[in-house]
Amino acid sequence: MKEIEIKIKLADLASLIRKVESLGGIKRPENFEHDTMYDDGKGFFDNERVLRLRKATNGNLLTYKEKDISDHHDNLLKRTEIQTKVDDYDQMDAILRKLGFFPYRIKEKISTEYQLDGVILDFHKIPFLGDFLEIEADEDKLPAILAKIGFNLTDGINKNYTKLFFEFCDQNGLSHDVPQTFDEEKKHSLQ
Repeated sequence: MKEIEIKIKLADLASLIRKVESLGGIKRPENFEHDTMYDDGKGFFDNERVLRLRKATNGNLLTYKEKDISDHHDNLLKRTEIQTKVDDYDQMDAILRKLGFFPYRIKEKISTEYQLDGVILDFHKIPFLGDFLEIEADEDKLPAILAKIGFNLTDGINKNYTKLFFEFCDQNGLSHDVPQTFDEEKKHSLQ
């Protein structure tokens, strides 16, 4: 139920993947994810909480996340995370709406995982933001795996993709209401 994650913005995804593969990293199938984050209109989402319904190639998930405000780290995200598989995406959406939640944010990503030394390295392609590496692991395991691939804890970003996207929108004159999808990214790159 405790998520400890480091997120690193990547300048050269291809060379890092080559390095991970040369170290014996085992690739898992690519996964396309379409996330809907919900709000209740009473500040639920703004209070560092996320209720997310994910439709993905490898199965649907309902996830609740809450920032751990007692344990702040400049380079890690630490949150409570509770999730479960969902067989019927549309029925779960209907349940959430009946409970007073409504779709608030849409985000897509392409995720490619590698297993290396018992740790999952999750490479993400995020619309508008580019390429990232995420590693979820016990905090004491992170320094060794990061060093092995040429990074350290200070390379981490302690913001979620929504906050990073809102910063991107503010810097580029986009509304926060723009869906963070690959189709939307194409529309804005053509303008």
